[in-house]
Parts: sequence; C-alpha cells; structure tokens
Amino acid sequence: MPAGSGTHPFACPDAHEVRVLQHGPCCLLAASSISPLDPALPRLLTDLKELLSVHTWARALLNFFREVSAAESNQLRHAAAAFHPHIESSFVPGFKTLFWARALTPALVAAYTHLFLFDSDMVVRPADFDLVRLMRIGEATNASLIQPSPYGASAGMYSLGSPRCPESDACKCSPSPARQCVVCLQPVRSGYAHRMDDHS
Repeated sequence: MPAGSGTHPFACPDAHEVRVLQHGPCCLLAASSISPLDPALPRLLTDLKELLSVHTWARALLNFFREVSAAESNQLRHAAAAFHPHIESSFVPGFKTLFWARALTPALVAAYTHLFLFDSDMVVRPADFDLVRLMRIGEATNASLIQPSPYGASAGMYSLGSPRCPESDACKCSPSPARQCVVCLQPVRSGYAHRMDDHS
C-alpha cells in the first residue's frame, strides 16, 4: 500500500536509506493481537524484538485484547516497550478484526508502505522467518495482498502451543488417551509433547 506520500513522513526515518525493495522505500508496520495472559506472550515479544532489531525499517503494534485496568495497561505498555522501543501497544478488546478496524486507522497507516498482520502463534523471528523474501515476492508478482502459507508433510496446520508428535507424517505415538496430537489425532507420548518455547 502506498504511504508516506505528500507531507506525511514515514514512521521509519531511515526508510529511504535502507534498500529493501527495488521500486521504492519500505516502512513496515507489523501488527498482532494477543491476550496478556497467553503464555506465548514472552516468546512473541522476543520475536518482535529480534525482528525490529534486524529490520530497522519496521515498527510493531501489539494489541492486548483482554480488558484490563488503566494500571495494568500502563504496565503492559511499558513491558512491551522494554523489549524494544518500537513496539507500541493498543488495548482493543475482542476479535482481531475489531483491532484492525479501530487501531489501524487511515491516519496511522499513512506513515507506512506495508502492513504485516499476523497471528500471535506465528514465529516471526528473523532466524526462522524471511520477511524480506516474502515482501520481495509480493513486489515481483505485483501483489497488493500476500499471505504466507505453511508447507511440509502435513502442511503444518496446528497451533504452536498444542501437543504434537515429532513428525506429522509418520507419528510415533503411544496408546495414552490423555493427550492427542493435533496433526495425526493420535495419543502423544508424554516425552514428545513440545513446549512452546522449544518450537523452532
């Protein structure tokens, strides 16, 4: 999406200096929504810290969708900014599309060339997610809207924090009814359940 035109400056001061795309400057806003009680929050903040540290032409907006008090919102805002000063916070309760409608206003997004809207269970640290390649594919195909898709033996379609087997195609499960692999829907051997912070 074209932005930063006219008298509206880019939100990323070095957007013109860093060569990311062939056909113009790049200033990206990465936006996601998460509950402050979600155990994945520290991992997400760490991912955003690494993403913004590597890509200086990017900024982040993290929405906390659970209703909190003013004191709690201030605490969350400061905690997010402590990970990286370019992580801003919003507090729109409800589904993520409501966050998009209320927080991602025309006035806000006018300062960016690209919006990157992603679910909070997506790993976005640069070591595992090539944001630049994704954007260059979009530029090469002249796509105004592009979405990454999981690929692999079983398409990788499962929640990041759910128990699963090491392989989605040839699961090595044991007959334990307590936990079900979200990929093959078979019981998961207790030692095979991945913790969220072990995911790579």
